[in-house]
Amino acid sequence: MKTNQIHWAYDRARDLYAEYGVDTEQVLDEMQDFQVSLPMSSARRDILWAMALIPGQHRLTLDESEAARIDDWIDWARQHRVKLDYNFNDLNLREAKGLTLASANNEERARWIDHAKLCRQTANAMGEAQRDPCHLNICVSDGSKYVPVDHYLYRQLLEASFDEVFAQRYLWVKDSIEPQPAGIDMGAAGANDFHLGYAVKHKMMVTLDTGAGLHPETMADKVSAMLCHVPGLLLHLRSAWGKTYEHVAQMDDTMLALYQEVARCGVINRVHNMLAGFDGAIEYKRACVIGARAAQRCMMRALLEPTTMLQNYEMSGRRFERLALIEHCKTLPWSAVYDEYCTRNEVALKPR
Repeated sequence: MKTNQIHWAYDRARDLYAEYGVDTEQVLDEMQDFQVSLPMSSARRDILWAMALIPGQHRLTLDESEAARIDDWIDWARQHRVKLDYNFNDLNLREAKGLTLASANNEERARWIDHAKLCRQTANAMGEAQRDPCHLNICVSDGSKYVPVDHYLYRQLLEASFDEVFAQRYLWVKDSIEPQPAGIDMGAAGANDFHLGYAVKHKMMVTLDTGAGLHPETMADKVSAMLCHVPGLLLHLRSAWGKTYEHVAQMDDTMLALYQEVARCGVINRVHNMLAGFDGAIEYKRACVIGARAAQRCMMRALLEPTTMLQNYEMSGRRFERLALIEHCKTLPWSAVYDEYCTRNEVALKPR
């Protein structure tokens, strides 16, 4: 599509959205601050290739395999104007026989506590170097092959470990703990309840995994519920590509529902976005482009929703008009606004 055609379509969309009280220019400005942190690749040229096809600002999530090269990554990120995040995951879980921060072996548990502390120090150094807080996702996969008898013991141990890990406060790191439905946290209720309780008690962020298999509206409802009690959320945007069409559709529905809740609540600055790794069904760099742009489209659709008009209908008891407008919004030309967003950022509409 030629540039003049993109601008013409956008002008029509701008005028149409204005009839519903939506300022598309303001939405485009907000999208410039919407950042999705991409998963790391060993080939930096692939990272740059992907970022060149994703409009807006960029972030990159490093993992512990790059701990020895952090200074080099900081220099690279500064050169390419990329902000860095960090991901703690007990990668050597097999060596720990299934238990790390919840291990009943004090020596083993102390080793992992020190490791987690080092990860937080690293994340803080990254944040300080880039003068922007580093988002640290802390995912503990402790568990037993079979359901343990004493769940309470292991959760007490995990809580004690967390207390030691987070005892030091840092200015340039934002910690977020991610529930894992496995082992001692077997069952979504147990994992979520423990982590949410700890996060509320200590005013920490919580990570929501979009691949948790929950209904989109159930997942979205967690946004406003949790943000009443925790300072922020990290959305772990799980890859569903390479699976069935139903998996892909559900992921899109979940992201849209999540971002609609974020936009309606006006909490976009308290929600951070981290794209999860991929299963290898699609090449890394192309999967990053698909995933990040899918998240951007969902966020843009959410920001283009006539929230004020919908809220007025709701508060005045006009529920039919509210529902009708929500349905009508699905057919509004949001894609023309996204095309304009790509054009202004000098990014191709159809990546190849």
